[in-house]
Amino acid sequence: MRRRFFGIVREAFIHWPVTAEFAPDDAENMRSWLLTKVGYRKQTEIPHKGLEPAAVSAIAAAVIRASGKQSFPAVHNGRIYILTPKSIAKAKSKHKELVGVFESVEHLVCNVLGIESCDQLLKEKDKAA
Repeated sequence: MRRRFFGIVREAFIHWPVTAEFAPDDAENMRSWLLTKVGYRKQTEIPHKGLEPAAVSAIAAAVIRASGKQSFPAVHNGRIYILTPKSIAKAKSKHKELVGVFESVEHLVCNVLGIESCDQLLKEKDKAA
């Protein structure tokens, strides 16, 4: 299951369209974004009442830089959040929960790439090898 997940992320990064809403820096950045996008994340609200928008932007940028590009800003109902993917390490994650997360990531990748199944991505990789 994990091998398939990482294979899909790697191949998605290679085939990711330049017109997509997100432009990953590398496969690790792509993995973080995909996990965050499907809701497997922690979110931290940035209190900004009384702060100038420029100060809020600076705070959000600093938090993201500190996270090593693995966090993403989000605005919802006038609130600002920093979204960070949860760990998928075996010791920290429940198998059943991860099965659903990995399936959601696979569906998202298929939708963005316009393919029916991520099996197509993995088969292309095997043909190239």
